[in-house]
Amino acid sequence: MFPVLALAAVLPGCATYQPVETTPEGIVRYVSPGDSVRVTTRDENEVRFLVTYVDDAEIAGRVDDDGEAIRLPFDAIRRLEIHRFSMRRTLLGVVLPVVVGAVIVCNNDDCRTDSVVDADL
Repeated sequence: MFPVLALAAVLPGCATYQPVETTPEGIVRYVSPGDSVRVTTRDENEVRFLVTYVDDAEIAGRVDDDGEAIRLPFDAIRRLEIHRFSMRRTLLGVVLPVVVGAVIVCNNDDCRTDSVVDADL
């Protein structure tokens, strides 16, 4: 039970929102259908949605909470961030604790094996 809870606690740290240049060129270059984004509009509203469409003037998708369709022209976007996998957060949040835990747990005789030199012949 404990390993499941520990894993559930660190998995959200494996991804992060990364800002994207909010010019038409930047949005078209970095955002594509299937991306999960967080957008802050010029009137300070924040919305998170799954992108379904991007063209040279607007971005469209389905809002995370209720699945409502949304279309935003690029000029209405003040900040745009894409939810991406983060190797650094994964290493610090998952791999490092597992290694440290293994070292702590195996710092007793139960994890060590007898060598050939110590074996009774």
